[in-house]
Amino acid sequence: MHHRKRERHDRTGHPMYYTVEVREGLTLHFRTPLPIRSARILQLLSTHGIERAADVDPTAMSDDDYQRTMTLWAICGAAIGLSWAHPTEDLDSVPGGDLMRYGDEVLAELYEDHGMEVDDFAVLFPAVMKRITMSLISPREVKERADFSAPSEAKPS
Repeated sequence: MHHRKRERHDRTGHPMYYTVEVREGLTLHFRTPLPIRSARILQLLSTHGIERAADVDPTAMSDDDYQRTMTLWAICGAAIGLSWAHPTEDLDSVPGGDLMRYGDEVLAELYEDHGMEVDDFAVLFPAVMKRITMSLISPREVKERADFSAPSEAKPS
């Protein structure tokens, strides 16, 4: 991580920018990535079996389970990195064509170089993914999901 030459503008209240209180004394700043990047993160999660991740027993992990878990952690790192928007600090990791490698680099940077803990990522990942997922829902879908009333019955004329 390195200090930014210019501090980011205060985006408090802007719908794309948000903070996550990871633990007491550690609040991080994020922004929703571009939709094309958000879609790629969701595509990677779908492709690599996020729905099966909760079923993995860490004490009896097969090689396939280990590989899938490491892949999901890399995707987690990429989602965090692409969303990073700290006002004064930038990540050293730079996104490129390989989001999995980028995600690994982000996790290593935050975990090994800056002392973030596994529990910190367990808080960050769902918060960041919620914003990424919400960014891809169309206004029409929002209206359909928000309309909880039963359809009105047509009255005969």
